[in-house]
Amino acid sequence: MILFFGTRVRTRVLDSQTGRCPYCGQLRTCERVALRSWFHVFWIPIFPIGRGQEAQRCTVCRGEWR
Repeated sequence: MILFFGTRVRTRVLDSQTGRCPYCGQLRTCERVALRSWFHVFWIPIFPIGRGQEAQRCTVCRGEWR
């Protein structure tokens, strides 16, 4: 039997706001996202690993900064 396991980062959108993206340099809508690593078996998340982090993400160029 083959067992697939590993970790994966899952994101959750907390809110959105308008701001200047440092990557594309334009005034865009940016999302505040929560990032958390999860241990998974057969691509099903089982339990979280470590502490969660927050980041900002541009909705157009998908640039992400902490």
